[in-house]
Amino acid sequence: MAMGGRPIYTVGPGVPQVGTLAFGVVDRGTNVLEVRPTSVCALSCVFCSVNAGPQSRARWAEYVVEVEALLSALEEVVRFKKTDDVEVHIDGMGDPGAHPQLVELVEGAKAIRGVAVVSMQTRLYMLNEGRIRRLAVAGLDRFNVSIDALDPALARKRAGAGWYDVERVLQLVKTALEAGINVVISPVWVPGLNDEEMPKIAKWAVENGVGKGVYTPVLIQKYIPHKRGRRVNMQPMSWGEFWSRLKRRRSSESPSYRGRANTTSTRRRSSRGPTGWGRTWRSRSWRGASLKGRCWGSPCRGGARRFGTGQSPWPTAGRRLTAL
Repeated sequence: MAMGGRPIYTVGPGVPQVGTLAFGVVDRGTNVLEVRPTSVCALSCVFCSVNAGPQSRARWAEYVVEVEALLSALEEVVRFKKTDDVEVHIDGMGDPGAHPQLVELVEGAKAIRGVAVVSMQTRLYMLNEGRIRRLAVAGLDRFNVSIDALDPALARKRAGAGWYDVERVLQLVKTALEAGINVVISPVWVPGLNDEEMPKIAKWAVENGVGKGVYTPVLIQKYIPHKRGRRVNMQPMSWGEFWSRLKRRRSSESPSYRGRANTTSTRRRSSRGPTGWGRTWRSRSWRGASLKGRCWGSPCRGGARRFGTGQSPWPTAGRRLTAL
């Protein structure tokens, strides 16, 4: 097999699955365990900090990890955590939806004693209705879906793929909700490129029942360039500007989408509450590597509990995420 002229290797049980950020099981000291099954992605997003996709000029190979190897390592790490409240978050250096045995991975993870939630970070484009329904039966609890623009032309430009169809992705979001899989939409805000798309995404999410009243429908991520990733030709916002612009945007929107309060939370779980531009959470202690513009772990549950500290930092790989 090959992708973009690069070979795709299979990683089997003979390779340790713990100890690298590239694949396997990643434990950042919280109740959230990241499971990374593949580096393959068919998109070449313009801001991708791990430089994935066919247009990558930094990679010389791709990989797919065998499900048996992942599940064996995952079971051992879950047992080590000694808790019955583990969230398995399937993500990766590509899009986990590209893994050929994704359903088996979800089913196996959910069957491990101590695993309470199985979630997945994805752009959703590689799935179809039938596979989404099989994932629901297998026990997948939530998709964190990356949608950065609703305008079709802008969405294709950001994805680095002329064939990318955001309308199709939106339909798959609806399919997931109907099948019983909850959804959170997590756009990356790149100033000067998709500024006006943020309120559109929030409005669409609220109107279509994203989050189902349990999770915050939309989490905006601040674009942060990565030294090994693709860079957008623009000046990134500072954190001060990011929060200031969000506050101005929130105050200018309709009250239906604003919510009621601006709250800093370090609780274990987010409260059920207002949708719209209303609520923010900030990590007070977590700082990590900036990887792929993603929300790691359990952003919609108010953060992940860091064992032994009593704090609840966001596992956000160096990003503060704002809940819309």
